[in-house]
Amino acid sequence: MPPQASGNSSDYPLPASDIPPEVRSQLDPWVAGFIGLSGEQANERVRERWSEIEWPSLMALRDTLLKFEVQGISKTHSGFAIKAHRPGSDDPGIGDYWYLAGPMDRGEITRRLTPFGLEENEALRDFLFFFGGLAEDTKMSGHFVSGAEDWWVFDDSEGWGVDPQATDGYYDWEGSLRLFFARDGCQILVDRDGAAGWWIPEGTVTTETTSFDGFIRMFNKHRRSSRPFDPYPPDEDEE
Repeated sequence: MPPQASGNSSDYPLPASDIPPEVRSQLDPWVAGFIGLSGEQANERVRERWSEIEWPSLMALRDTLLKFEVQGISKTHSGFAIKAHRPGSDDPGIGDYWYLAGPMDRGEITRRLTPFGLEENEALRDFLFFFGGLAEDTKMSGHFVSGAEDWWVFDDSEGWGVDPQATDGYYDWEGSLRLFFARDGCQILVDRDGAAGWWIPEGTVTTETTSFDGFIRMFNKHRRSSRPFDPYPPDEDEE
């Protein structure tokens, strides 16, 4: 079934020393390591996690996201994550925040990619290790896959509202990984060749890039804006 809403979020600003024991017990060790840190120390902890990135497109994405500053720990759709904000945003939009939980195990990532035929896709494997679960919101959407409940196949399973006969490109993308769940209901799909496309619930799948490396570059370009990540261009008054 599709992911379900998790209720209201809770924010614990740095140094987050007031997090109650019942919440601390739910924290991933990497997230728990931010308790008691200053903003500068928290930013350095993120830099350390991403210091081993070697894939050029991921390095560029890292540099974009490191312009944000860690503010605290927040409850998200699937647990707890650190919260970062783009400094200097007078009227911040959804794209001026990101949330990140602790890293997934590399072996687990490979195991979960295998049914999709993507276990040899190095760019995707590294993306999921360093940025898996990256979110722009705390709700049930606006995030990449992370925990086991997020790994869904693109098909006409009950609850997803996919009509094969009414969806242009459905059979080209059937069986793909649903990688990103946008806030407006659209989803990024990744096929066995690493191509990425937007599934738009109104009835189409549009190919955006023919390689996952290309998708990383596309996402990085979008993440420099304040808009949520979705397939629609900004309105004229937003440009």
